[in-house]
Amino acid sequence: MPAFQTAYEQKYPPNLTQEGKPRQRQIGGGAPGALPKSEDKLFFILVYQKTNPLQTMHGLHFGLSQPQANDWIHRLLPVLQQALRTLGEAPERDARRVATSDLARAGGPDLTMDGSERRRQRPKDHAQQKKHYSG
Repeated sequence: MPAFQTAYEQKYPPNLTQEGKPRQRQIGGGAPGALPKSEDKLFFILVYQKTNPLQTMHGLHFGLSQPQANDWIHRLLPVLQQALRTLGEAPERDARRVATSDLARAGGPDLTMDGSERRRQRPKDHAQQKKHYSG
């Protein structure tokens, strides 16, 4: 939580608006947000990362519309990534460095591969398409 809160305050300083302009009102002025506390923001983005729901469903669970959920997801993902990097817990994005990482060299059950299927554009031509078929 502290690393997330620090990363959030660095990305979105309290004296500026989300757009980076100086605030017109004091902090806490205006309507309360849908995710008012740092704990709410962290819980929102962790649930999204863990369950990967449709934005409409995720928004419903937190009292947000789909566009609001989309906005919060895009706002909070970089904050979570920065917090994980600060803690040294960010996932390795370069496959070449995975094998040489300290965690891989240590071995044991803590090393897992997390992958997900992604849609891939394939050629319409049948012969060309066969080259890209994974089986």
